[in-house]
Amino acid sequence: MGGLRFIMNKKLNQSVVISLKQSDETIQYAGSELVKYFRMMSSLDEEIIVMNDCPESIDADFEIGLFTDFSISPERLEDLNLDDAIHIEVNDSKGIIAGSNPRSVLFAIYRFLEENGCRWIRPGTDGDYVPKKEIDKLSANISEKAFYRFRGSDTCGDFTIEDIIDKIEWFPKVGMNMIFNELFSLQFGWYSPDYPTLRKPGERSDFEIEIYMEKVIKEIKKRGLLYHAAGHGWTGKILGLSDIECGRTNPVEIDDEKKQYLAMVNGKREVSRRGAVHTDLCYSNPKVRKMLVQCVADYAESHPEIDFLHFWLCDGMNINCQCGLCRDIRPADFYVMILNSIDEELSRRGIDTRIVFLIYQVLVWPPLNESIKNTDRFVMMFAPARRDYRYPYTAEAECSYDIPYVNNNYSLPSTIEEYISSLKGWQKVFRGAAFAFDYHMIRYHYFDPGYFGFTKVLAEDIRKLPEIGLDGCVSCQILKVEFPTGYPAHLHAKLLWNPGFNIDKLAYEYFKGAFGNDGEKCIKYMKDLSEYFFIDFFYRQNFCPNASEPSEEESCKAIKKLSKVPNIIESFRPLIEKNLYSINKTQKLSWEYLFTHIEFVLIFSYMLRARAEGIQEIADMYWAKVVEYFVINEKRIKKVFDSGWFFSEFKTIVKPYGVDLN
Repeated sequence: MGGLRFIMNKKLNQSVVISLKQSDETIQYAGSELVKYFRMMSSLDEEIIVMNDCPESIDADFEIGLFTDFSISPERLEDLNLDDAIHIEVNDSKGIIAGSNPRSVLFAIYRFLEENGCRWIRPGTDGDYVPKKEIDKLSANISEKAFYRFRGSDTCGDFTIEDIIDKIEWFPKVGMNMIFNELFSLQFGWYSPDYPTLRKPGERSDFEIEIYMEKVIKEIKKRGLLYHAAGHGWTGKILGLSDIECGRTNPVEIDDEKKQYLAMVNGKREVSRRGAVHTDLCYSNPKVRKMLVQCVADYAESHPEIDFLHFWLCDGMNINCQCGLCRDIRPADFYVMILNSIDEELSRRGIDTRIVFLIYQVLVWPPLNESIKNTDRFVMMFAPARRDYRYPYTAEAECSYDIPYVNNNYSLPSTIEEYISSLKGWQKVFRGAAFAFDYHMIRYHYFDPGYFGFTKVLAEDIRKLPEIGLDGCVSCQILKVEFPTGYPAHLHAKLLWNPGFNIDKLAYEYFKGAFGNDGEKCIKYMKDLSEYFFIDFFYRQNFCPNASEPSEEESCKAIKKLSKVPNIIESFRPLIEKNLYSINKTQKLSWEYLFTHIEFVLIFSYMLRARAEGIQEIADMYWAKVVEYFVINEKRIKKVFDSGWFFSEFKTIVKPYGVDLN
């Protein structure tokens, strides 16, 4: 019997034996995780020991390995490396736990624990709810394949090295199989904040960030997760910037010789004041296209740890090249030319890295003359960045996006129908794998303090992905989205594994684990907050580009709803205060977060109500109190809330920051 064997002596004359069928690092880690949680479950912790060399004469209770180790058929799986499936057949702590690949074995371990009462409430060691159990009487029988292939999220926002590692550890607990860093290097903005805070900046050097990146990649690979990287920043590579500099949004100086590679905008070729990431290139220049191809191929060759390398154009609107050779050709045609050349160069070098290309900004207009040649090399990513979240995905959109493209004089879609019509246009020139890259939790969630209302459209979007030809979703989101709860991120992950899961049951299980016996009361409270904050009324004013001014009727409705928020809060406050003394540390922390959240919600409701009433001076005053409140309480909620990003998202409807803390 291969691999390590663990013995856990539960009683003097009784043991639970765990045997691993493979020596793979991820499977070894899966076994150690099972041991860890068994120790936490058992009420006899001091009597549990672990042995790495269990005698072959002892029969194993748990056998852990791949499908192939147990002759389980993988017939439902197209690609054993990308497709995840689990098989659990355990009765009274005797049986097998298997996965289609090492990552899936880890998924199966966490799913077995979940079936026996564990809950993964939020990232971090204080986010696991682990009940006390007799570990020799555990059972679960499951055989499932993940419904979608692409299940993950981005890493936006300001965070520490500990935050990102906690998130990586949480991902496989909820069945997420990939993590995405959309730059060449994580920025770790927490250490050098550019927003109100009482912390002293502790900016990390480029060398320290490189060490952090090595640690992050090691943790990703230990769990067998698929690593998506890059996207924004390729202009910086052409200009000779470092990985870290490519993602920064500060102005950069370049040699005059390199200016020939930049887009000509308003008669000038220069780097944007927002940095290289917001600067486009002159794609009609064959040298530029060749340089990009070599940059991508070189990067893929020197970074074999990247499973999916993203190649995007710059991040910005109406900044495309206006030279005589560029202005009459759609950027998407140049884009596809470069993509096909990247494939040819990677094939020549024998590199099998998959390339992800993006439908975003000016690329919502599909190519007119070019098409992808090798569909196996590429994955298409659909990014409806400025959509209206009142309406979910729909397959009823027109077959192609018909708003004319005009060089540097265009507006982006705002309706989901327009975005999906753009997707259908791209699907005519590319019939390969594709997934959504959507923004439910990058800013929209901030307008929903209950963290419950927006989950309706989130769930509908996930369930409708097959109708629009997509195989999953990688969420473009803030890393820390667990304030007041982590329910939306939990729901996102669970439905990507199985969109048929009952949402009410998922909510009940999550809130019971997070808040104990009063979990159902918390669900009602969160639903009420979401209902009475009227999230779309304010979100559209703040972000949707083509939103009309709210009508008097809408404003009156918002005011009426918000006026009820203080009573909702005060009615719920005694329950929070009672549960602040919960025995379980995870549930106690959940209630503490709600206690901090409740005062914010009250002030926030006053701010938005003043805005709806048209009293901007009062709205700005309350916004200053919101900012001050989060500055004071930053230490309490730093692991679950990104205050800097939150502050930046309300700059349209209130005075930025609203308070001078200098």
